[in-house]
Amino acid sequence: MTTPIFLFFFTIGLTLIGAESWWRRKHGVRTNWHSAILSLALGGLRWLIGLGLHLSVLVELYRYLGTLAPWHLPATWPVWLGYFALSDLWNYAFHRASHRVKFLWAAHVVHHSTEDFNFTAAARLSPIEVLWHPLLGIWALLVGVPLSVTAAWTTFDLTLALLNHTDLPLRLGCLDRWLVTPSAHRVHHGRNSEYIDKNFGTVLLVWDRLFGTYEPEVAKVQFGATNWEQQESFIALLRGGYPEWWHQRVRPRTQFSPTTKENATPAVASVSPRAW
Repeated sequence: MTTPIFLFFFTIGLTLIGAESWWRRKHGVRTNWHSAILSLALGGLRWLIGLGLHLSVLVELYRYLGTLAPWHLPATWPVWLGYFALSDLWNYAFHRASHRVKFLWAAHVVHHSTEDFNFTAAARLSPIEVLWHPLLGIWALLVGVPLSVTAAWTTFDLTLALLNHTDLPLRLGCLDRWLVTPSAHRVHHGRNSEYIDKNFGTVLLVWDRLFGTYEPEVAKVQFGATNWEQQESFIALLRGGYPEWWHQRVRPRTQFSPTTKENATPAVASVSPRAW
């Protein structure tokens, strides 16, 4: 993420956080500012690491990969729509894998750890994920999608992600059933039994409906990761679930088992026992 894009999200983010804070105070909803500051600190660190990688490696890597494409597509509406559909499906698949593969979940659990769901939660992202997230769009460069298209769509995705991290009682009618809205994404962050591993979509809920992971918001959402308490330590959030993951990889024959949530280690509680 380049500096102009960061400044854009910084400005929009501060505005949204201020407006949300005002609404919460007006309605007697307490904000956990310690948790919010931890989330913003994580987001800032992740941006700094990402910027360093972008300036030192990724720019030239993207340019080189673009030269390997067998053709170069024009930035026409069919290309935009095709890239949108394939990118959204790919994001759904990888997001779902991040909940199923223990190594990925050990980082992604950080994003799900806050129990005070607000706009700052969008920044609660493990810096470790910068090792693979910038590579997720390489497929588009290899098939000739213009970098301008991928960059613009990434900006849109990030904007939508920011807007969807709020517990403000926003309902958008039928859009909540087909698009990823604040209501749909609240379900994804819920630890209610009916909400676990639901609504993985980024923009469209079509993929969740097709693959059986869609769930509407009905019961009040209880936020947080299953059996992984909200962390109040910056160092603990930096580590994520990797200490537990390493413990299972090095010493697999222990008294706990990942097959049940009651006996699972905190960071891998909601991951399939088939996951690596």
